[in-house]
Amino acid sequence: MSDDDRKQLAARALAWAKSNDGGRLGVWWPCGSKTGDGSQPIMSVLWDHGGTGELGVFYDEESADDMEIICDIFNWALEELAPSERGFYGQRTYLADEEQAA
Repeated sequence: MSDDDRKQLAARALAWAKSNDGGRLGVWWPCGSKTGDGSQPIMSVLWDHGGTGELGVFYDEESADDMEIICDIFNWALEELAPSERGFYGQRTYLADEEQAA
């Protein structure tokens, strides 16, 4: 990947994170579900303010482990491309914004 491609990807990642309230991917389970009850795990955007945005339902409980790996890789890549910090009260600040202000 060229330096320009990486910069463009970093800009897209930063824009995505900001437009999704700093969200990260995660596995979300329907309310009231219990391990082993056959519930369907849901891949979601978990927003900083506490909400969720469903991306897709997987068909069986065993898919949750694979989904967690996908989420972990995405979240790691997002943090590498658009580094951020969350303050004590949950506000997210991005390194790119601080660099532009300086």
